[in-house]
Amino acid sequence: MTAIVGILNKRAAVLAADSALTVVKGDRMKIYNTTTKIFQLSQDNHVAVMFFQNVDFMDVPWEVIFKLYYDKHGHRQFDSIKEYAEDFYLFLQEEKFFCSSEQQKDYLDGELATYYNNVKAAAKDNMEKEIDAMDDNVFLTKRIYCVSI
Repeated sequence: MTAIVGILNKRAAVLAADSALTVVKGDRMKIYNTTTKIFQLSQDNHVAVMFFQNVDFMDVPWEVIFKLYYDKHGHRQFDSIKEYAEDFYLFLQEEKFFCSSEQQKDYLDGELATYYNNVKAAAKDNMEKEIDAMDDNVFLTKRIYCVSI
């Protein structure tokens, strides 16, 4: 679990994050305690980005992406955070070396399959809990009632 905090007042903003990263492969889990989760986007302005949960984008680590952006675009200055976000988003779209169209499709297919399987498993678990929670007499009464109609 990641802990990230942002505090804003009239004079400053502060960002903080833990350094733990949990990697799960099948039934194995490994925890790393040296992960950087906050990255500076601008050389001149104090603009940073934090991440949690997914450690990569299209199988490229966020750390690599943020550092590439900083190296290529860190000199740019904008008047708002929204403009920084838009420029970073444009960077993600323009940098084709992150993955091919086929890799994007495969990645999306995998994400959609995972989402579908998670929804299916949650629905099955909820249904089983509802059935287990039912009073047997109520279930039998409803069943007899339905049959006698």
